Amino acid sequence: MPRFFKDTVAGEFVWKNTLEGVCYTILSHTWRSDQEGGEQSFDDVLHLQGEIAEELRKRPPEDIANREERSDAYAHTHISLFSHPALSEEIKGICNVAREASYRLVWIDSCCMDKSNTSERYFQGNQFDVRVTRYREADVCYVCLADVRDGSDPKTASEFRRSRWHQPGWALQELIALRRTVFLTSTWHFLGTKMGLASALESITRVDASILTGASSLDFVGAARRMS
Repeated sequence: MPRFFKDTVAGEFVWKNTLEGVCYTILSHTWRSDQEGGEQSFDDVLHLQGEIAEELRKRPPEDIANREERSDAYAHTHISLFSHPALSEEIKGICNVAREASYRLVWIDSCCMDKSNTSERYFQGNQFDVRVTRYREADVCYVCLADVRDGSDPKTASEFRRSRWHQPGWALQELIALRRTVFLTSTWHFLGTKMGLASALESITRVDASILTGASSLDFVGAARRMS
């Protein structure tokens, strides 16, 4: 199952021919409409990377050499894709969260597929089993709730319960397929985990808490298809 990942330190795309032995995290989010600004695509990010590469070519050779000798922690704070003002806050945010959790690779569905490639678009985007496997094999999924503010109590607050992410079609794969799910606010602060919020999620999604926590054995693909 070949795919592109985002390197959370260098900001480059990384191609993997298989998921075997790959440790990665994944972002779950609701896509913004064109009226809301849309999502940055694979081509959009490649364009920004090209601008960064051009800027680096203008630098003195000794400056580039010094940069390459610095630590990974320094790399994302200096001139890199993450310093580009046009890079979306969403990509910056998930890469920062993943990097702080010591993950080098992250999958972002909006920008990690080359949609100009018909075969890749079909293989990675349109096959149900492929999409579910992508989530199931991730070490952890970070769910960014763009409509939930800091300070919201996910167990009681209506803001969490009303989040657009809970609407049919968004949460299905993540809630059932994933082993570990972490919910974050719109500013990337911790809200809770799937395990800790199982009761609240059950009442919101009508997916049994025992299925969410893995206490009940269930073929998640079959269940997802029945509930879709």
